Order: sequence, then C-alpha cells, then structure tokens
Amino acid sequence: MSMGTSLRSYYRGHSLVSMRDGQAGASRYYHFDAQGTTQCLTDASGAVTDRFAADAWGVQIKRTGISINRHWYIGNLGYQRAASAGDYVRRRQLQPLSGTWLTRDPSRHPAVGEYRYAEGSPAQWTDPSGLKVIKVPPDVPWPGRPFVPTKDFPGSTRCNADLGKMVTTYDDRWCDFQVLEGHERLHRQHAEQCCQNYSKCIKAAGNNIKQYFKCSDANIDFYLNSGFRDWTECLAWTYSYIYLSWLVGTCREDRAAGRECDRYCCDEFEDYLKSAKKKMDGHCGKAPATEPPCPFDKDGRITK
Repeated sequence: MSMGTSLRSYYRGHSLVSMRDGQAGASRYYHFDAQGTTQCLTDASGAVTDRFAADAWGVQIKRTGISINRHWYIGNLGYQRAASAGDYVRRRQLQPLSGTWLTRDPSRHPAVGEYRYAEGSPAQWTDPSGLKVIKVPPDVPWPGRPFVPTKDFPGSTRCNADLGKMVTTYDDRWCDFQVLEGHERLHRQHAEQCCQNYSKCIKAAGNNIKQYFKCSDANIDFYLNSGFRDWTECLAWTYSYIYLSWLVGTCREDRAAGRECDRYCCDEFEDYLKSAKKKMDGHCGKAPATEPPCPFDKDGRITK
C-alpha cells in the first residue's frame, strides 16, 4: 500500500527556514520579525508570494497571498494557527482577539494568572511551551519594523510598512503613563513622514525581492548608522527627564508638607528619573547636532 505524498514538510535550522508543499510541488521560505512572526513568504526565485501583518497579540491586520501556511503569528517558535480555535501553542490554545489562553495554566501558579498570556506584554514576552514565558529577543529593524527602538522603555513606536504609519503600543506601567505617552509621541512625530515614504518604497518593490531588500537595507542603515536613533532618543529622553523631575519634585513637596501621596508611584518615579537621566546622557552624548535626513523621498525612492 502506498504511503502517499506528505501534505507539507517543514525544514528548520537555527530557525524555521522553509515549507515544502508536497501536493503542489512548491517550496516557500520564511522571513520573520524580531518577535518571530512571519512577515512574508518567498518562492525559490526570491519573489514574495505572501505577506502577513498582525498586532502584538496576533490579531491579523493584513494578509495577502494564497499559500497554505499555519506558522504565522510567532511561527518561528512553533505557534500554529488553527482555522477557528486561535493558535495552537503546545500545551494550550491561544485566542488572539481576547489575548488570553482558552484553558487554565497547568501549573496553576497564582502569580502568573491562569488565563493570562505573556504577562500581558506580548511585545516583550512569548510563551512557546504554553507553560512558561520567555523574553522576546532584542528588536532588529526589518521591513515593517521600527525606526525607533522598543527595548529601552515599556512602550514601542513602530513603523508598519504595510499600513504606512507609526503604530504605538504600551505595556503595563501606569504610574508614569503620561510620561511614557509623551516620549512615544515624540518618536511618532519624528519618524511619521519617513515611515510613509519607506512604506511607498516597499509597496513599489512589489514582488521584486531585490528592490524589496534595497528598501530594507536603506531603512536599517538609517536606523543603525545615521545617528537617527540617538538623535530622536536624546529628545524623547530629555522630555521624559523633565517631566519626571517635575513629578519627583511634587512627590517630595507632598511628603515634606505631610500631604498624602501615592507612595508606590512616588518611589517608582525616583527610580524612573535615575533611568531617564542615564538614557538621556547616553543618547545625547552620541547624537548628531541636527536630524539625519530620511533615506526615502516622498515618492518612496531611495535618495542615497
């Protein structure tokens, strides 16, 4: 009796590399972001066949192409998208729309929360076993990835190349949320137009994988080598330092006068202020005197 042809075979090296569709006789190659989510699939010639975009929880924002693939959201770590039951993650099922597990934590650890996913911060944590969270690797700019860093502060502002706009998410840090929001707002303002131009470059590349990666390389070079990161972080951390200085001063005045204050937040502000001062000095010491120019013009053409 014939065993038949396998539907799909997956090939993994250091990461998930490719998928072979046995019936169609075609291979697809994976391209992931820093979280491990599939950004696109390419064929043997390098042409982009499929694109996928999702928010940090895995909720699909955009999907193009018709390749049969289950490894979309954090597919590089083994998450598998099911037709109707969310994502299969080994010991449990994840529901992206609610951002929760569909079954209780097998460890029953009360500090974790029986249904809570990734400690409520999927931009920073993943849970490929369904039992224990692990840290997301340091963010690396890639097509659709951020112009500004996401690892220095519990908020992130990303350039979404598919949407052509800056998208900001926040983690749980309620004491100084206004400081955090102002910090990220400055990043959005600084990179919004360049993000739109970068998006045009990606869209104009279409299925031309060489041009696609030229856009990507220009973006990566801008982020890593032009001084833009230090320039925008210098301004944003200066804002944070000034605002936190005011909050700390208010807390100290309240305590000296015997007035009630949120003791937990006041203690947090003291720590945040020290961190902001260190970040401000570090970035401002390396920042160029003026804003580095965007490497894409208004039509998405690479300018250098």
